[in-house]
Amino acid sequence: MKNAVRHTPNTKGRTGKRNAWSEQECIVVIMAYLKLLKVQREEGEIPHGMKARLRKKALPQLNNRSAGSYEAKMQNVSTFRHEYGLEIVQGYKALPGAQNLLGQLLVNYDDEFAAVAEFSDE
Repeated sequence: MKNAVRHTPNTKGRTGKRNAWSEQECIVVIMAYLKLLKVQREEGEIPHGMKARLRKKALPQLNNRSAGSYEAKMQNVSTFRHEYGLEIVQGYKALPGAQNLLGQLLVNYDDEFAAVAEFSDE
């Protein structure tokens, strides 16, 4: 993958100890992000309250993550997409410090990202 995809992990939990996001947690966030992106493309904007509803649905699937941690991870998805010139979800501006695992999983779950990332290796 492109060097820009490699980030310094941002994995400190609320206790200050490193608490890396698991693959399953990252997938939950990626799927929520892609749902928002799809709605944004289809409707031109994300309906009021949809982000909060998705967050509420995702949090029980995460390992004791706060709403703020979820929001930051959504911004990390934007970081990877932004680096490749791809559309990002409104309201989730790129946030530096994204976990490498997140970028690796995006290649598997985000077809648009995978297509662009694949050709950037050359």
